[in-house]
This record gives sequence, structure tokens and C-alpha cells, in this order.
Amino acid sequence: MHNGEQFIRKKLECLLALNYPAESMEILVVSDGSTDTTEAVVESFADRRVRLLRVPRGGKPAALNLALRHASGEILFFTDVRQSIHPDSLAHLVANFADPTVGAATGEPRFLDPDSTGVQADMEVYWRYELWVRQRHAEIDSACQYHGWIYALRRSLAKAIPDDTLTDDAVILWKLSFAVIA
Repeated sequence: MHNGEQFIRKKLECLLALNYPAESMEILVVSDGSTDTTEAVVESFADRRVRLLRVPRGGKPAALNLALRHASGEILFFTDVRQSIHPDSLAHLVANFADPTVGAATGEPRFLDPDSTGVQADMEVYWRYELWVRQRHAEIDSACQYHGWIYALRRSLAKAIPDDTLTDDAVILWKLSFAVIA
């Protein structure tokens, strides 16, 4: 993240509260040249299995590539700083990997106030359609786009992406698809 001080404490508390064995989690936070108090907040969690990685300001792809070089787990879980996640989300994603043919899994957005109006209501309609499309793709074992803010993939399939990538989640999926096909 870059300058995520308003979100990072809540996100780390959320990750540490996941219903998942603590000894099986390694939490890496990449600061993309943050100039606010983001790094100090992350460092205050160091005694709770949270490790800060720093990269000069270069965007999300460079930060993801740094995290890939430092991550040690068999299953890698990616999440962005702003979104809250359900306490069971990691366990649900990881359960998919019991099937050795699964290379990646993604979460599903849920809106806290889907009855609202304006942008929130528009996003709810969009995501309902998106989820319907994904369900159709899953029925025919087709690759579909996944959410850059919550997904998991096998470490063995994780590949670095170009630093100038604009849609990192799309590029990671394409690299994953070609790795599985090749």
C-alpha cells in the first residue's frame, strides 16, 4: 500500500482475527514508498507475526513482486488494505486447495448496506451480475477474473509481473492460466 495509515490498523486487526491457525500464517505488509505513519503502525504489530517490507514508490505490481520474493507459504493469500474481510474467508479460500487441480481461488464481495442508493447500489448491481458470470464460468471449468483485493494461489504457480502492469489481478490470472496449461 501507499500511505494507508487510515486503513492499516483495522486491516491488521482483521487479519489477526481470522479463523485460521496462527502458526500457519505469515503476514507481510508492503509499503509502496509510504510517507505517512503507515510504516510505524505496521511496525507496532511486529510482535504479532506481522512483517513490514519496504519498496521505493513504484506501484502495486512492484510491491506484489517484493512480497512474492519474501513469502514462504505454500498457499499465498492476497488482500488489499481498504476492504474488511470475513473471519472465515481465509479458511474458505484455502479449503479449495485440497483439490490438487485448483491453482487459485477468489473471494466474493458483500456490501454492508446493499439497500443504499447511488454508487453503493450501482456497485451492488454490478457485483451481482459479475458473480452470476463467474458461476457460469465455474460450471464449465473456465478461468475467470478474480478480485485483486482477496484471492489465494499456489506458491508454485506465482510469477512476478511487469512493474508497469495496470491490472495486476488480470495479469496474475493469465500467467497462472498459462502456467497450468503449459
